[in-house]
Amino acid sequence: MKKLLIAVLLALFIITPVFAEPYYATGSQIFTFKVGAQFPLMIHLPNSTSETKTAWFFDTHLYTGGLAAVSYEAFLNSYLSIGGEIGYSFSYSRSEDLWTTIPFQAKLTWYPVQGRFDIPVSLGLGGAYNSYKEGSILTPFASLETGLSYYWNESWGVSLRAGVWFIPEIYTGSKSASTALTLTLPATVSISYRH
Repeated sequence: MKKLLIAVLLALFIITPVFAEPYYATGSQIFTFKVGAQFPLMIHLPNSTSETKTAWFFDTHLYTGGLAAVSYEAFLNSYLSIGGEIGYSFSYSRSEDLWTTIPFQAKLTWYPVQGRFDIPVSLGLGGAYNSYKEGSILTPFASLETGLSYYWNESWGVSLRAGVWFIPEIYTGSKSASTALTLTLPATVSISYRH
């Protein structure tokens, strides 16, 4: 059943652009502002001396937090755009310490369905400035996101999006025990302007 569902989804994404007339053209642009919630999925501590090296969803010691971001993208052709995004997210630990992340990324987005309804699928790579307790670090950052957008006129639309953020905090030497690999799930609502 799982393989059948994957096959149907792949076929949908491959066949849809063949039959759909593209809405976007080379040079089309979209500006987006989004807000939402940030759900901690996993924290893996590869160099930890404790027996529990990986904490999953309900045991990450982080509460659900919030996020906001702005992005810009320009189309390379009718189906692919390239752009950038900068954001801010926060959550509190069970000990009431604030964890913040300022991600900045370049994004490549594919639009297999477009027009009044868009289905964007994005891959982002960049960096993140993370701060927790008294320390901060600049780390690599990667994201994968998809969603559904509805445009009520030619220019303005609203979207629901979800994805995964991967944030590796890598330390060396005496601080290597603090190395952490974090996965979070951002779920957002956004307003977009396109032209």
